[in-house]
Amino acid sequence: MRVSVDGMRRNMTADINWLREAITSIIDELDTDDKQEIIDSFNQVACNQNSFNCMYDDENDDFNDMGDQLEINLLDDEA
Repeated sequence: MRVSVDGMRRNMTADINWLREAITSIIDELDTDDKQEIIDSFNQVACNQNSFNCMYDDENDDFNDMGDQLEINLLDDEA
């Protein structure tokens, strides 16, 4: 079975960006410790996905370097 890794990464990046927006809309309601835990957890997932977006396989047309096309912005401590 052939899988489009590019398509999977597009979908995952879009979902994580949507999650970022959801977190941003409620994060100020959290206490300081919970807020920092959410920021740190989200940023870890975002960094992993951003790294995955840069991976590629020259022998697979559906697994290209998409690092310049897909990116998730990290949450900063001021979120």
